[in-house]
Amino acid sequence: MERIIKKSVFIPIPIIGIPIKNLYTPYAIMPSNIGCDLHIKISEKNSTKDGQIKKATYGSEAIFDYVNELLNELGYGTIGGSFLIKCTEDPPFIAVLAITSMEILKSILNIKHSDYTLMLDALTLFDEKKLHLDPGYTKALRCAYIYNTMCIARGYDDLIKLSSRKLMIKKLSEVACPGICSAVDNPYDTNTLSLFYKLSTHVIGLLAQAVRELDEEKLRSLRRFLDLYMVLESSIVKEYIGSEDLALSYGVKPVVDYNSIKFYKVIALA
Repeated sequence: MERIIKKSVFIPIPIIGIPIKNLYTPYAIMPSNIGCDLHIKISEKNSTKDGQIKKATYGSEAIFDYVNELLNELGYGTIGGSFLIKCTEDPPFIAVLAITSMEILKSILNIKHSDYTLMLDALTLFDEKKLHLDPGYTKALRCAYIYNTMCIARGYDDLIKLSSRKLMIKKLSEVACPGICSAVDNPYDTNTLSLFYKLSTHVIGLLAQAVRELDEEKLRSLRRFLDLYMVLESSIVKEYIGSEDLALSYGVKPVVDYNSIKFYKVIALA
């Protein structure tokens, strides 16, 4: 068996949401202007299957380890192959893992459009169990990719698909995590975290209403709420990393990326 997947994709990016340990935070994720060309070769050759992402690399090992660990749990044989990606901008590795694993599994398991919801649920469970990732995070990433739309998710059960929008962004910087950071520690007390959670749900509600109604004026007025929210996210990240050099500014979205945290300038919602 040998299969080739060649595809041009747009990488999904969160506009709202950051994984915090011991909390299912809400996420709003949409396709971005980061375009990538995928070239995936699938073969019958066995590959390592420890199911752990060891480093932030786009090489075959991390992608196929992930897929093979899942196939092993489902009772299928392991696969091998290679994976190449060329992007217009440096994307988060978690987003790359989310979409490439979808494409490989769709190909080898012959998954149809009608099976996507079931597949999202299964992968969400696996992501939290094996990689300790927030289930809402990866579920919304894959949803935004496969349906080419903005998706809102929290935990296992909540998933809302809205009309198509694209997030225009540009990468600014990247900082290493103190170890693996599938989620950040809460640097504040419970009451402060509760207020942050309420703000995130409020801003998501405003965003969902503007997108659902296709209201450009509401989207423009929403920007000041998004800017405030993203500064708070960056503040949480700064406290977690413990870096005094990390400057906070409006319109910059931190994206937790397993081994690092990437910062993107949010230019517009197109």
